[in-house]
Amino acid sequence: MFSTICFLYLLGFLLWMNTSQRAMRENMPGITGYLSGRLLLNSALIVAFFLAALLMSVYLFGLGSGVFSAIVVLMTAGSLSVLLAPFKYLNFWILCAGYLACVFLELFLL
Repeated sequence: MFSTICFLYLLGFLLWMNTSQRAMRENMPGITGYLSGRLLLNSALIVAFFLAALLMSVYLFGLGSGVFSAIVVLMTAGSLSVLLAPFKYLNFWILCAGYLACVFLELFLL
């Protein structure tokens, strides 16, 4: 479940970065290019991802620890996406592959 929380925050931040005025919209592949033109839908998805991750964190850790861990993971995901996304190290497929690897490790090794 913790992998899902991190995945939702990273996905939300990547979508949020694409709404920037500095984002190069002509190079955006597939779904990110589609969502960059529809800011209301993009904003609704970002809020849904962040809210779902916050609620999952509160459910998993309790109210105080859940909010604190959500803030820490939110700051970490934001820093990671700002650091790695301009170099094209983070895209949707790499993020999904990393998520599946983390879920596999979380379910079968822990």
